[in-house]
Amino acid sequence: MECFSPAKVNLYLHILGKREDGFHELETLMAPLSVGDEMTFEEIESGTELTIEGLELDAGPDNLIWKAADAVRRKSGTEKGIRIKVKKRIPLGGGLAGGSSNAATTLQACNEIWKAGLSGMDLHELAASMGSDINFFLEPGAAICRGRGEIVEPIQLDPVGRVLILNPGFPVPTPWAFQAYAKAASAEKKGDELPVKVTWEIQQSEKIGKQGEGAACRNDLEKVVAAKYYWISGAVDFLNQQEGVRGAMMSGSGASVVAFLSEDADEVTLRGRVKDWAGPRCWVEVAEFLL
Repeated sequence: MECFSPAKVNLYLHILGKREDGFHELETLMAPLSVGDEMTFEEIESGTELTIEGLELDAGPDNLIWKAADAVRRKSGTEKGIRIKVKKRIPLGGGLAGGSSNAATTLQACNEIWKAGLSGMDLHELAASMGSDINFFLEPGAAICRGRGEIVEPIQLDPVGRVLILNPGFPVPTPWAFQAYAKAASAEKKGDELPVKVTWEIQQSEKIGKQGEGAACRNDLEKVVAAKYYWISGAVDFLNQQEGVRGAMMSGSGASVVAFLSEDADEVTLRGRVKDWAGPRCWVEVAEFLL
């Protein structure tokens, strides 16, 4: 079985506060992208065999893909095995949730290949026990995610054209990003906030707008992450100055930055200018939302 495992981008990320379990309460709007990893699955007699191409990653039992296969095996009671091959394109630690996407794809593929009979609710329960973004990828299209990300509400968005994704070639650790935010936010008094459904005006807006202008683009983690990783604020500023860019922001906990492109944006010219500015280590892709 061949499967596409998409990257995601956060269009809106608002942190509501710290939970008793140590995680943060979130309200985020995410959309899957047309760029992602390729995965193949083949049933074998027993066990899990995992091969990863494109990135140097642990392919053993600590990998989320391996854990997802084991979760389906335990939940269903099957003794069948799986051989999984992954061609990685999604950068590691880039705020694009490649690992979570791979895990969700594995949950669904193993359930189908093994004829395990797990329901959608069963898969969501397994996903919630493994990570915060995995549940999102079990549903097609864009969604508002709440809790620590495991509560998924699908939402219909009008097409917004293309996005350019720029990754610097280095990761930002997600736990550090949230810890740094919690420390910085502890001294700030926050006012009342409008929910994402009210503030998200992308369908009616001619321009997405920049952070701080009350427009759709918002990522509460960007300020604190960019305070340490200066490259991020530089990339956002550079992209916002380019012709054909409607707005730019950091995705997730970074380090990837996403630029929303206008319909008449010259993709070839823009990609070239971005590569010249960012340098050879950076990863540049243009993608569409999978709505």
